[in-house]
Amino acid sequence: MNQLLPLAIVVGLLAGPAVSAPDPGETVEAFHAALAAGRMDEAAGYLSDDLVVYEEGHVEASKAEYVRTHLPQDVAYLRGVTETATASRVVVRGESAWVLRQATASGTFHGQPVNRVSSETVVLEQGPTGWRIVHIHWSSHKAG
Repeated sequence: MNQLLPLAIVVGLLAGPAVSAPDPGETVEAFHAALAAGRMDEAAGYLSDDLVVYEEGHVEASKAEYVRTHLPQDVAYLRGVTETATASRVVVRGESAWVLRQATASGTFHGQPVNRVSSETVVLEQGPTGWRIVHIHWSSHKAG
């Protein structure tokens, strides 16, 4: 099910203030917290304009596409599901970094029970406004 946001909302999210955290790991955690709290404008502020998201074989090739198509679904998912990080590793190489994260998720989404284990790779670049997420790769499987 694809939920589309009205153009005015998408433009507002894209033009919203950039936010930053002191390091890449904190940036990723703040991004997740904003998603879970339904703060789409804040979540979008952590993303680079040239963001690319891979999930389960699908691709969003820009921040604009992710904000318009995928971000609202991520927020809806996290409203019904509790996600708990089980492992995390941050690697920084100059102005680039990646965060490797594993988590469990349980709850209900679209009326269906969720019990999953997920893996996430987030690539970030540091620029004049702080760390920005340039790539996210999510995958998951049923727990157990």
